[in-house]
Amino acid sequence: MSRKPSIKTIAVKWIILISFLFTVSMVAVTALNFRTLIQSAMTDKGLTLAHSIHAGLSSLMLSGTFTNKEELIQQADAINGIEAFTIIRHASMSEQFGLPEQAALKNDPHIARAFATGLPEVILPGLFADDHKMRIIFPLRATQDGPLDCASCHHIEPNAVLAALDFQVDMEQYMGMSLGAIYILCIGFLIALSAITFALFRVIDATVKQPLEQLMVDLRASAKDHAHIDADLFESLELEYFADQINHFNQTILKQNAELADYAKNLEGMVAARTRELGEAYALIRSSIDYASHIQRSVLPDAALLQQRLADHFILWRPRDVVGGDLYWVETWGDETLIILGDCTGHGVPGAFMTLIATGAMQRAKHDVPQGDLAALITRLHCLVQMTLRQHGEQGESDDGLELGACLIAAGGSRMTFVGARFELYAIDDGALRVIKGTKSGIGYRGMAADQAFAANRVELQPGLRFYMTSDGLTDQIGGAKQRMFGKKRLRELLLEIHTLPMAEQAERLEQALVAYQGEQKRRDDVSVIGWRM
Repeated sequence: MSRKPSIKTIAVKWIILISFLFTVSMVAVTALNFRTLIQSAMTDKGLTLAHSIHAGLSSLMLSGTFTNKEELIQQADAINGIEAFTIIRHASMSEQFGLPEQAALKNDPHIARAFATGLPEVILPGLFADDHKMRIIFPLRATQDGPLDCASCHHIEPNAVLAALDFQVDMEQYMGMSLGAIYILCIGFLIALSAITFALFRVIDATVKQPLEQLMVDLRASAKDHAHIDADLFESLELEYFADQINHFNQTILKQNAELADYAKNLEGMVAARTRELGEAYALIRSSIDYASHIQRSVLPDAALLQQRLADHFILWRPRDVVGGDLYWVETWGDETLIILGDCTGHGVPGAFMTLIATGAMQRAKHDVPQGDLAALITRLHCLVQMTLRQHGEQGESDDGLELGACLIAAGGSRMTFVGARFELYAIDDGALRVIKGTKSGIGYRGMAADQAFAANRVELQPGLRFYMTSDGLTDQIGGAKQRMFGKKRLRELLLEIHTLPMAEQAERLEQALVAYQGEQKRRDDVSVIGWRM
Protein backbone atom coordinates (compact mmCIF):
# COMPACT_ATOMS: atom_id res chain seq x y z
CA MET A 1 0.00 0.00 0.00
CA SER A 2 1.44 3.41 -1.03
CA ARG A 3 2.17 6.03 1.63
CA LYS A 4 0.07 9.02 0.58
CA PRO A 5 -0.35 12.25 2.59
CA SER A 6 -3.54 12.85 4.52
CA ILE A 7 -6.11 15.51 3.62
CA LYS A 8 -4.94 17.58 6.56
CA THR A 9 -1.33 17.47 5.37
CA ILE A 10 -2.30 18.48 1.84
CA ALA A 11 -4.54 21.29 3.08
CA VAL A 12 -1.93 22.63 5.51
CA LYS A 13 0.74 22.59 2.81
CA TRP A 14 -1.42 24.63 0.46
CA ILE A 15 -2.53 27.03 3.22
CA ILE A 16 1.08 27.62 4.29
CA LEU A 17 2.17 28.15 0.68
CA ILE A 18 -0.66 30.57 -0.08
CA SER A 19 -0.19 32.41 3.23
CA PHE A 20 3.55 32.64 2.67
CA LEU A 21 3.12 34.04 -0.83
CA PHE A 22 0.49 36.48 0.45
CA THR A 23 2.73 37.57 3.34
CA VAL A 24 5.74 38.05 1.09
CA SER A 25 3.63 40.08 -1.31
CA MET A 26 2.22 42.25 1.48
CA VAL A 27 5.65 42.76 3.06
CA ALA A 28 7.09 43.72 -0.33
CA VAL A 29 4.27 46.17 -1.07
CA THR A 30 4.39 47.64 2.45
CA ALA A 31 8.18 47.94 2.34
CA LEU A 32 8.05 49.72 -1.00
CA ASN A 33 5.38 52.11 0.29
CA PHE A 34 7.28 52.67 3.53
CA ARG A 35 10.49 53.26 1.60
CA THR A 36 8.65 55.82 -0.53
CA LEU A 37 7.39 57.54 2.60
CA ILE A 38 10.90 57.61 4.12
CA GLN A 39 12.36 59.00 0.91
CA SER A 40 9.64 61.68 0.80
CA ALA A 41 10.33 62.59 4.45
CA MET A 42 14.08 62.85 3.83
CA THR A 43 13.49 64.97 0.72
CA ASP A 44 11.20 67.32 2.67
CA LYS A 45 13.78 67.62 5.45
CA GLY A 46 16.57 68.40 2.97
CA LEU A 47 14.56 71.02 1.13
CA THR A 48 13.40 72.61 4.42
CA LEU A 49 17.00 72.80 5.55
CA ALA A 50 18.02 74.34 2.23
CA HIS A 51 15.28 76.99 2.52
CA SER A 52 16.44 77.74 6.09
CA ILE A 53 20.05 78.25 4.95
CA HIS A 54 18.86 80.36 2.01
CA ALA A 55 16.82 82.55 4.39
CA GLY A 56 19.80 82.88 6.76
CA LEU A 57 22.13 83.89 3.93
CA SER A 58 19.57 86.44 2.67
CA SER A 59 19.39 87.98 6.16
CA LEU A 60 23.18 88.23 6.33
CA MET A 61 23.28 89.96 2.99
CA LEU A 62 20.60 92.48 4.03
CA SER A 63 22.41 93.25 7.29
CA GLY A 64 25.74 93.61 5.50
CA THR A 65 27.34 90.82 7.46
CA PHE A 66 27.58 88.19 4.67
CA THR A 67 31.08 87.42 5.85
CA ASN A 68 29.52 85.67 8.86
CA LYS A 69 28.08 82.94 6.63
CA GLU A 70 30.58 80.37 7.94
CA GLU A 71 29.17 80.83 11.43
CA LEU A 72 25.67 80.22 10.02
CA ILE A 73 26.81 77.01 8.36
CA GLN A 74 28.46 75.79 11.55
CA GLN A 75 25.25 76.38 13.48
CA ALA A 76 23.21 74.47 10.88
CA ASP A 77 25.78 71.66 10.88
CA ALA A 78 25.58 71.38 14.66
CA ILE A 79 21.82 71.13 14.55
CA ASN A 80 21.23 69.09 11.36
CA GLY A 81 24.56 67.40 10.63
CA ILE A 82 25.39 69.35 7.49
CA GLU A 83 28.61 68.30 5.74
CA ALA A 84 30.58 69.45 2.68
CA PHE A 85 28.74 72.76 2.30
CA THR A 86 29.60 74.61 -0.91
CA ILE A 87 28.16 77.57 -2.81
CA ILE A 88 28.40 77.06 -6.56
CA ARG A 89 28.50 80.44 -8.45
CA HIS A 90 27.07 81.08 -11.85
CA ALA A 91 29.71 81.74 -14.48
CA SER A 92 28.56 85.39 -14.83
CA MET A 93 29.16 86.04 -11.12
CA SER A 94 32.68 84.57 -11.30
CA GLU A 95 33.39 86.80 -14.27
CA GLN A 96 31.86 89.90 -12.56
CA PHE A 97 34.01 89.55 -9.45
CA GLY A 98 37.11 88.24 -11.24
CA LEU A 99 36.93 84.81 -9.60
CA PRO A 100 38.00 81.54 -11.22
CA GLU A 101 35.22 79.43 -12.72
CA GLN A 102 34.27 76.43 -10.56
CA ALA A 103 34.88 73.05 -12.27
CA ALA A 104 31.88 71.42 -10.56
CA LEU A 105 29.59 73.57 -12.67
CA LYS A 106 30.67 71.66 -15.75
CA ASN A 107 31.69 68.26 -14.40
CA ASP A 108 28.81 67.42 -12.03
CA PRO A 109 25.62 66.49 -13.96
CA HIS A 110 23.40 67.13 -10.90
CA ILE A 111 24.73 70.69 -10.55
CA ALA A 112 24.44 71.31 -14.30
CA ARG A 113 20.81 70.05 -14.25
CA ALA A 114 19.92 72.25 -11.22
CA PHE A 115 21.32 75.39 -12.99
CA ALA A 116 19.55 74.43 -16.22
CA THR A 117 16.12 73.70 -14.74
CA GLY A 118 16.19 75.93 -11.70
CA LEU A 119 14.80 73.01 -9.63
CA PRO A 120 16.39 71.44 -6.54
CA GLU A 121 18.29 68.14 -6.92
CA VAL A 122 17.98 65.63 -4.04
CA ILE A 123 20.23 62.53 -4.18
CA LEU A 124 18.99 60.00 -1.63
CA PRO A 125 21.15 57.24 -0.11
CA GLY A 126 20.31 53.56 -0.77
CA LEU A 127 18.17 51.81 1.82
CA PHE A 128 20.87 49.25 2.65
CA ALA A 129 23.90 51.36 1.61
CA ASP A 130 26.83 51.89 3.99
CA ASP A 131 26.90 55.67 3.27
CA HIS A 132 23.80 57.33 4.81
CA LYS A 133 24.42 60.85 3.48
CA MET A 134 21.82 62.73 1.46
CA ARG A 135 23.08 65.37 -1.03
CA ILE A 136 21.04 68.49 -1.81
CA ILE A 137 21.70 70.97 -4.63
CA PHE A 138 19.42 74.00 -4.09
CA PRO A 139 19.46 76.69 -6.84
CA LEU A 140 19.26 80.39 -5.81
CA ARG A 141 17.31 82.59 -8.24
CA ALA A 142 17.99 86.30 -8.89
CA THR A 143 15.25 88.46 -7.40
CA GLN A 144 14.28 91.92 -8.57
CA ASP A 145 11.47 92.86 -6.17
CA GLY A 146 11.99 93.33 -2.47
CA PRO A 147 14.95 94.59 -0.46
CA LEU A 148 17.42 92.39 -2.44
CA ASP A 149 17.64 93.42 -6.09
CA CYS A 150 20.03 90.65 -7.23
CA ALA A 151 19.14 90.97 -10.91
CA SER A 152 20.19 94.65 -11.09
CA CYS A 153 23.26 94.15 -8.92
CA HIS A 154 24.65 91.24 -10.93
CA HIS A 155 23.35 92.38 -14.34
CA ILE A 156 21.40 89.13 -14.83
CA GLU A 157 17.91 88.26 -15.98
CA PRO A 158 15.31 88.20 -13.22
CA ASN A 159 14.54 84.69 -11.89
CA ALA A 160 17.73 83.27 -13.46
CA VAL A 161 19.85 80.92 -11.33
CA LEU A 162 22.54 82.97 -9.66
CA ALA A 163 24.13 80.31 -7.53
CA ALA A 164 23.39 76.93 -5.90
CA LEU A 165 23.82 75.57 -2.40
CA ASP A 166 25.54 72.14 -2.49
CA PHE A 167 25.69 70.29 0.81
CA GLN A 168 25.22 66.83 2.38
CA VAL A 169 23.14 65.78 5.40
CA ASP A 170 23.75 62.66 7.50
CA MET A 171 20.49 60.58 7.43
CA GLU A 172 21.71 57.62 9.51
CA GLN A 173 18.97 58.16 12.09
CA TYR A 174 16.28 58.11 9.41
CA MET A 175 17.75 55.00 7.79
CA GLY A 176 17.93 53.19 11.11
CA MET A 177 14.31 54.02 11.83
CA SER A 178 13.30 52.80 8.35
CA LEU A 179 15.06 49.43 8.60
CA GLY A 180 13.81 48.88 12.13
CA ALA A 181 10.24 49.55 11.03
CA ILE A 182 10.60 47.12 8.12
CA TYR A 183 12.04 44.42 10.41
CA ILE A 184 9.20 44.91 12.89
CA LEU A 185 6.71 44.74 10.03
CA CYS A 186 8.19 41.44 8.74
CA ILE A 187 8.22 39.90 12.20
CA GLY A 188 4.63 40.98 12.70
CA PHE A 189 3.58 39.39 9.44
CA LEU A 190 5.39 36.14 10.31
CA ILE A 191 3.72 36.02 13.69
CA ALA A 192 0.35 36.62 12.04
CA LEU A 193 1.09 33.89 9.49
CA SER A 194 2.01 31.43 12.24
CA ALA A 195 -1.13 32.27 14.19
CA ILE A 196 -3.34 31.88 11.11
CA THR A 197 -1.67 28.59 10.14
CA PHE A 198 -2.05 27.20 13.65
CA ALA A 199 -5.69 28.24 13.75
CA LEU A 200 -6.36 26.65 10.37
CA PHE A 201 -4.49 23.53 11.48
CA ARG A 202 -6.76 23.22 14.49
CA VAL A 203 -9.86 23.86 12.40
CA ILE A 204 -8.87 21.25 9.81
CA ASP A 205 -7.97 18.79 12.54
CA ALA A 206 -11.34 19.22 14.23
CA THR A 207 -13.56 19.42 11.14
CA VAL A 208 -11.75 17.19 8.62
CA LYS A 209 -9.04 14.95 10.05
CA GLN A 210 -10.77 13.62 13.14
CA PRO A 211 -14.11 12.97 11.38
CA LEU A 212 -12.27 11.20 8.53
CA GLU A 213 -10.31 9.07 10.98
CA GLN A 214 -13.54 8.14 12.73
CA LEU A 215 -15.10 7.35 9.35
CA MET A 216 -12.15 5.10 8.48
CA VAL A 217 -12.56 3.22 11.77
CA ASP A 218 -16.27 2.80 11.08
CA LEU A 219 -15.52 1.65 7.52
CA ARG A 220 -13.14 -1.05 8.74
CA ALA A 221 -15.76 -2.29 11.18
CA SER A 222 -18.39 -2.13 8.45
CA ALA A 223 -16.18 -4.05 6.00
CA LYS A 224 -15.67 -6.78 8.61
CA ASP A 225 -19.27 -7.41 9.70
CA HIS A 226 -21.31 -4.83 7.70
CA ALA A 227 -21.99 -2.79 10.85
CA HIS A 228 -24.21 0.28 10.60
CA ILE A 229 -22.47 3.68 10.57
CA ASP A 230 -24.16 6.46 12.55
CA ALA A 231 -24.24 9.28 9.99
CA ASP A 232 -25.54 11.81 12.55
CA LEU A 233 -22.12 11.83 14.26
CA PHE A 234 -20.60 13.74 11.35
CA GLU A 235 -21.13 17.49 11.16
CA SER A 236 -20.23 17.96 7.49
CA LEU A 237 -22.81 17.25 4.80
CA GLU A 238 -20.31 15.39 2.62
CA LEU A 239 -19.24 12.92 5.31
CA GLU A 240 -22.84 12.35 6.37
CA TYR A 241 -23.77 11.61 2.74
CA PHE A 242 -20.79 9.28 2.38
CA ALA A 243 -21.77 7.40 5.56
CA ASP A 244 -25.36 7.05 4.28
CA GLN A 245 -24.07 5.63 1.00
CA ILE A 246 -21.92 3.10 2.87
CA ASN A 247 -24.93 2.03 4.93
CA HIS A 248 -26.98 1.64 1.76
CA PHE A 249 -24.19 -0.40 0.17
CA ASN A 250 -23.97 -2.63 3.26
CA GLN A 251 -27.70 -3.25 3.22
CA THR A 252 -27.49 -4.20 -0.44
CA ILE A 253 -24.59 -6.58 0.26
CA LEU A 254 -26.41 -8.17 3.21
CA LYS A 255 -29.49 -8.68 1.08
CA GLN A 256 -27.46 -10.21 -1.75
CA ASN A 257 -25.57 -12.43 0.71
CA ALA A 258 -28.86 -13.71 2.09
CA GLU A 259 -30.11 -14.41 -1.42
CA LEU A 260 -26.83 -16.13 -2.31
CA ALA A 261 -27.00 -18.22 0.86
CA ASP A 262 -30.52 -19.35 -0.02
CA TYR A 263 -29.47 -20.04 -3.58
CA ALA A 264 -26.39 -21.94 -2.42
CA LYS A 265 -28.54 -24.01 -0.07
CA ASN A 266 -30.98 -24.77 -2.86
CA LEU A 267 -28.12 -25.37 -5.26
CA GLU A 268 -26.53 -27.89 -2.91
CA GLY A 269 -29.79 -29.79 -2.82
CA MET A 270 -30.11 -29.59 -6.59
CA VAL A 271 -26.51 -30.72 -7.09
CA ALA A 272 -26.97 -33.58 -4.64
CA ALA A 273 -30.17 -34.66 -6.38
CA ARG A 274 -28.55 -34.31 -9.81
CA THR A 275 -25.49 -36.21 -8.62
CA ARG A 276 -27.70 -39.03 -7.44
CA GLU A 277 -29.53 -39.04 -10.77
CA LEU A 278 -26.25 -39.05 -12.69
CA GLY A 279 -24.88 -41.76 -10.42
CA GLU A 280 -27.93 -43.89 -11.02
CA ALA A 281 -27.78 -43.19 -14.76
CA TYR A 282 -24.06 -43.99 -14.82
CA ALA A 283 -24.61 -47.20 -12.88
CA LEU A 284 -27.35 -48.18 -15.31
CA ILE A 285 -25.26 -47.33 -18.35
CA ARG A 286 -22.21 -49.03 -16.88
CA SER A 287 -24.25 -52.12 -16.08
CA SER A 288 -25.64 -52.11 -19.61
CA ILE A 289 -22.19 -51.72 -21.16
CA ASP A 290 -20.75 -54.43 -18.92
CA TYR A 291 -23.56 -56.72 -19.99
CA ALA A 292 -22.96 -55.69 -23.61
CA SER A 293 -19.33 -56.72 -23.14
CA HIS A 294 -20.53 -60.06 -21.84
CA ILE A 295 -22.71 -60.44 -24.94
CA GLN A 296 -19.88 -59.42 -27.26
CA ARG A 297 -17.48 -61.88 -25.71
CA SER A 298 -20.08 -64.63 -25.94
CA VAL A 299 -20.08 -64.42 -29.76
CA LEU A 300 -16.30 -64.79 -29.94
CA PRO A 301 -14.88 -68.27 -30.74
CA ASP A 302 -14.80 -70.89 -27.99
CA ALA A 303 -11.36 -71.48 -26.45
CA ALA A 304 -11.65 -75.26 -26.92
CA LEU A 305 -12.37 -74.81 -30.65
CA LEU A 306 -9.41 -72.49 -30.96
CA GLN A 307 -7.13 -75.02 -29.31
CA GLN A 308 -8.50 -77.78 -31.53
CA ARG A 309 -8.07 -75.89 -34.81
CA LEU A 310 -4.94 -73.82 -33.93
CA ALA A 311 -2.79 -75.74 -31.50
CA ASP A 312 -0.01 -73.10 -31.32
CA HIS A 313 -1.53 -69.61 -31.50
CA PHE A 314 -2.21 -66.38 -29.63
CA ILE A 315 -4.97 -63.80 -29.78
CA LEU A 316 -4.33 -60.33 -28.40
CA TRP A 317 -7.77 -58.61 -28.16
CA ARG A 318 -7.76 -55.33 -26.24
CA PRO A 319 -10.79 -53.06 -26.70
CA ARG A 320 -10.04 -49.42 -25.96
CA ASP A 321 -13.25 -49.24 -23.86
CA VAL A 322 -15.34 -51.89 -22.13
CA VAL A 323 -16.65 -52.99 -25.52
CA GLY A 324 -14.92 -52.53 -28.83
CA GLY A 325 -15.14 -52.57 -32.60
CA ASP A 326 -12.61 -55.37 -33.32
CA LEU A 327 -13.73 -59.00 -33.72
CA TYR A 328 -12.27 -62.35 -34.71
CA TRP A 329 -13.65 -65.69 -35.85
CA VAL A 330 -12.09 -69.16 -35.87
CA GLU A 331 -14.66 -71.61 -37.25
CA THR A 332 -14.98 -74.70 -39.36
CA TRP A 333 -16.36 -74.34 -42.85
CA GLY A 334 -16.97 -77.81 -44.08
CA ASP A 335 -13.72 -79.65 -43.45
CA GLU A 336 -11.67 -76.41 -43.65
CA THR A 337 -10.68 -73.91 -40.95
CA LEU A 338 -11.78 -70.25 -41.33
CA ILE A 339 -9.74 -67.55 -39.49
CA ILE A 340 -10.95 -63.92 -39.71
CA LEU A 341 -9.78 -60.74 -37.92
CA GLY A 342 -11.98 -57.67 -38.48
CA ASP A 343 -11.76 -53.97 -37.56
CA CYS A 344 -15.16 -52.23 -37.64
CA THR A 345 -15.79 -48.51 -37.88
CA GLY A 346 -15.50 -46.78 -34.50
CA HIS A 347 -14.84 -48.15 -31.05
CA GLY A 348 -16.77 -48.42 -27.82
CA VAL A 349 -20.55 -48.92 -28.11
CA PRO A 350 -20.83 -47.91 -31.83
CA GLY A 351 -18.01 -50.28 -32.71
CA ALA A 352 -19.62 -53.06 -30.67
CA PHE A 353 -22.89 -52.62 -32.61
CA MET A 354 -20.93 -52.96 -35.84
CA THR A 355 -19.32 -56.23 -34.65
CA LEU A 356 -22.79 -57.71 -33.99
CA ILE A 357 -23.96 -56.62 -37.46
CA ALA A 358 -20.82 -58.11 -39.02
CA THR A 359 -21.20 -61.37 -37.04
CA GLY A 360 -24.81 -61.85 -38.20
CA ALA A 361 -23.87 -61.03 -41.79
CA MET A 362 -20.96 -63.51 -41.67
CA GLN A 363 -23.18 -66.38 -40.46
CA ARG A 364 -25.66 -65.71 -43.27
CA ALA A 365 -22.95 -65.32 -45.91
CA LYS A 366 -21.54 -68.78 -45.07
CA HIS A 367 -24.89 -70.28 -46.06
CA ASP A 368 -25.27 -68.14 -49.21
CA VAL A 369 -22.01 -69.04 -51.03
CA PRO A 370 -20.42 -72.33 -52.01
CA GLN A 371 -18.26 -73.85 -49.29
CA GLY A 372 -14.56 -73.08 -49.79
CA ASP A 373 -14.99 -69.95 -52.00
CA LEU A 374 -13.39 -67.43 -49.64
CA ALA A 375 -13.46 -64.49 -52.10
CA ALA A 376 -17.20 -65.02 -52.71
CA LEU A 377 -17.76 -65.20 -48.95
CA ILE A 378 -16.16 -61.77 -48.41
CA THR A 379 -18.07 -60.25 -51.35
CA ARG A 380 -21.36 -61.57 -49.92
CA LEU A 381 -20.42 -60.26 -46.46
CA HIS A 382 -19.83 -56.83 -48.02
CA CYS A 383 -23.25 -56.89 -49.73
CA LEU A 384 -25.10 -57.95 -46.55
CA VAL A 385 -23.44 -55.27 -44.37
CA GLN A 386 -24.15 -52.62 -46.99
CA MET A 387 -27.83 -53.61 -47.20
CA THR A 388 -28.25 -53.91 -43.41
CA LEU A 389 -26.99 -50.31 -42.94
CA ARG A 390 -28.96 -49.17 -46.03
CA GLN A 391 -25.77 -47.93 -47.64
CA HIS A 392 -26.42 -49.66 -50.99
CA GLY A 393 -28.45 -46.74 -52.39
CA GLU A 394 -28.70 -42.98 -52.17
CA GLN A 395 -30.73 -43.09 -48.95
CA GLY A 396 -29.38 -43.75 -45.45
CA GLU A 397 -27.66 -41.80 -42.71
CA SER A 398 -24.44 -43.73 -42.20
CA ASP A 399 -21.27 -44.61 -44.07
CA ASP A 400 -19.81 -47.36 -41.91
CA GLY A 401 -18.22 -50.74 -42.50
CA LEU A 402 -15.16 -52.76 -41.63
CA GLU A 403 -11.76 -53.96 -42.80
CA LEU A 404 -10.74 -57.57 -42.36
CA GLY A 405 -8.29 -60.29 -43.18
CA ALA A 406 -9.60 -63.84 -43.82
CA CYS A 407 -7.59 -67.06 -44.05
CA LEU A 408 -9.06 -70.46 -45.11
CA ILE A 409 -6.81 -73.45 -44.28
CA ALA A 410 -7.54 -76.53 -46.39
CA ALA A 411 -8.06 -79.92 -44.81
CA GLY A 412 -4.73 -81.56 -44.12
CA GLY A 413 -2.99 -78.17 -43.86
CA SER A 414 -1.29 -78.27 -47.26
CA ARG A 415 -2.45 -74.88 -48.52
CA MET A 416 -4.17 -71.71 -47.38
CA THR A 417 -6.15 -68.95 -49.09
CA PHE A 418 -5.93 -65.31 -47.90
CA VAL A 419 -8.41 -62.56 -48.79
CA GLY A 420 -7.81 -59.06 -47.40
CA ALA A 421 -10.08 -56.01 -47.38
CA ARG A 422 -7.58 -53.24 -46.60
CA PHE A 423 -5.72 -55.85 -44.58
CA GLU A 424 -2.30 -57.52 -44.79
CA LEU A 425 -1.03 -60.94 -43.80
CA TYR A 426 2.52 -61.26 -42.43
CA ALA A 427 4.25 -64.60 -43.06
CA ILE A 428 7.62 -65.49 -41.53
CA ASP A 429 9.60 -68.46 -42.82
CA ASP A 430 13.17 -69.23 -41.80
CA GLY A 431 13.79 -65.68 -40.48
CA ALA A 432 12.36 -63.92 -43.54
CA LEU A 433 9.15 -61.87 -43.39
CA ARG A 434 6.79 -61.67 -46.35
CA VAL A 435 3.84 -59.29 -46.64
CA ILE A 436 0.78 -60.56 -48.47
CA LYS A 437 -1.41 -57.59 -49.36
CA GLY A 438 -5.16 -57.61 -49.72
CA THR A 439 -7.58 -55.65 -51.89
CA LYS A 440 -7.66 -51.90 -51.27
CA SER A 441 -11.40 -51.81 -50.61
CA GLY A 442 -13.34 -52.00 -47.36
CA ILE A 443 -16.56 -53.86 -46.64
CA GLY A 444 -20.06 -52.38 -46.50
CA TYR A 445 -19.22 -48.74 -47.15
CA ARG A 446 -21.46 -46.41 -49.19
CA GLY A 447 -20.58 -45.86 -52.82
CA MET A 448 -19.09 -49.34 -53.41
CA ALA A 449 -20.56 -51.82 -55.87
CA ALA A 450 -22.64 -54.56 -54.30
CA ASP A 451 -20.64 -57.22 -56.19
CA GLN A 452 -17.23 -55.78 -55.21
CA ALA A 453 -14.60 -58.42 -55.97
CA PHE A 454 -11.80 -59.31 -53.54
CA ALA A 455 -8.59 -61.03 -54.67
CA ALA A 456 -7.77 -64.48 -53.28
CA ASN A 457 -4.09 -65.23 -52.53
CA ARG A 458 -2.99 -68.90 -52.34
CA VAL A 459 -0.22 -69.76 -49.91
CA GLU A 460 1.56 -73.12 -49.86
CA LEU A 461 1.99 -74.34 -46.30
CA GLN A 462 4.86 -76.13 -44.67
CA PRO A 463 5.74 -76.82 -41.01
CA GLY A 464 7.24 -73.89 -39.07
CA LEU A 465 5.48 -71.15 -41.02
CA ARG A 466 4.17 -68.34 -38.79
CA PHE A 467 1.32 -66.03 -39.76
CA TYR A 468 0.15 -62.72 -38.20
CA MET A 469 -2.76 -60.34 -38.79
CA THR A 470 -3.32 -57.10 -36.89
CA SER A 471 -5.85 -54.24 -36.80
CA ASP A 472 -4.59 -50.70 -37.29
CA GLY A 473 -5.06 -49.92 -33.57
CA LEU A 474 -1.50 -51.13 -32.94
CA THR A 475 0.27 -49.44 -35.85
CA ASP A 476 -1.66 -46.13 -35.47
CA GLN A 477 -0.93 -45.70 -31.75
CA ILE A 478 0.85 -42.38 -30.99
CA GLY A 479 3.84 -42.43 -28.65
CA GLY A 480 7.61 -42.61 -28.41
CA ALA A 481 10.06 -39.76 -27.97
CA LYS A 482 8.87 -37.97 -31.13
CA GLN A 483 5.15 -38.62 -30.54
CA ARG A 484 4.64 -40.49 -33.80
CA MET A 485 2.69 -43.61 -34.79
CA PHE A 486 3.99 -47.07 -33.92
CA GLY A 487 3.99 -47.87 -37.63
CA LYS A 488 4.19 -51.00 -39.76
CA LYS A 489 7.98 -50.94 -40.01
CA ARG A 490 8.42 -51.09 -36.23
CA LEU A 491 5.81 -53.90 -36.10
CA ARG A 492 7.64 -55.98 -38.76
CA GLU A 493 10.96 -55.53 -36.92
CA LEU A 494 9.34 -56.60 -33.65
CA LEU A 495 7.76 -59.71 -35.25
CA LEU A 496 11.12 -60.77 -36.68
CA GLU A 497 12.64 -60.28 -33.22
CA ILE A 498 10.11 -62.42 -31.34
CA HIS A 499 8.87 -64.97 -33.95
CA THR A 500 10.97 -67.80 -32.53
CA LEU A 501 9.39 -67.48 -29.07
CA PRO A 502 6.33 -69.48 -28.03
CA MET A 503 3.13 -67.87 -29.27
CA ALA A 504 1.85 -67.01 -25.79
CA GLU A 505 5.12 -65.24 -24.97
CA GLN A 506 4.98 -63.39 -28.29
CA ALA A 507 1.60 -61.94 -27.27
CA GLU A 508 3.10 -60.70 -24.00
CA ARG A 509 6.01 -59.08 -25.80
CA LEU A 510 3.71 -57.36 -28.29
CA GLU A 511 1.56 -55.92 -25.50
CA GLN A 512 4.61 -54.82 -23.51
CA ALA A 513 6.03 -53.04 -26.55
CA LEU A 514 2.70 -51.27 -27.15
CA VAL A 515 2.37 -50.09 -23.54
CA ALA A 516 5.98 -48.88 -23.40
CA TYR A 517 5.65 -46.99 -26.70
CA GLN A 518 2.28 -45.47 -25.72
CA GLY A 519 3.68 -43.93 -22.53
CA GLU A 520 1.44 -41.15 -21.20
CA GLN A 521 -0.59 -40.98 -24.40
CA LYS A 522 -4.20 -42.17 -24.48
CA ARG A 523 -5.12 -45.36 -26.33
CA ARG A 524 -6.42 -44.28 -29.73
CA ASP A 525 -8.24 -47.41 -30.91
CA ASP A 526 -9.00 -51.03 -30.21
CA VAL A 527 -5.97 -53.31 -30.57
CA SER A 528 -6.23 -56.85 -31.98
CA VAL A 529 -3.46 -59.20 -33.16
CA ILE A 530 -3.76 -62.88 -34.06
CA GLY A 531 -0.80 -65.16 -34.72
CA TRP A 532 -0.39 -68.91 -35.31
CA ARG A 533 2.25 -71.46 -36.29
CA MET A 534 1.60 -74.31 -38.73
